[in-house]
Amino acid sequence: TESERRFRAVFDESPNALLLSETPEIRFVDVNSAATAFFGFTREELLGRNGLELNVWVDLERRNELLLEYRAGRELTEREVAFRRKDGTTFPALLSTRRLSLGGRGYILFS
Repeated sequence: TESERRFRAVFDESPNALLLSETPEIRFVDVNSAATAFFGFTREELLGRNGLELNVWVDLERRNELLLEYRAGRELTEREVAFRRKDGTTFPALLSTRRLSLGGRGYILFS
């Protein structure tokens, strides 16, 4: 439908990295081109995997703190984190999350 095409275009062309993960496994089921540029992985390398498997978290304690907050029901908004690209370089970022329910399934949108 036209609505789906518009949503797809907004998702794909957003200048912000967007990664959609299915819960509870938190495996990426969709990513946009900004996310692939951000992390240096191809779309195929990201899909079906999670941040731990990809070694993108610089500080695992920080990741675990944020995960506990999220699981306690809090949305994360512009939280300071450090990520690692595929080539090993690190960079600071602001992480936000939103809970989504699509077709009866739970998802997390990371931006």
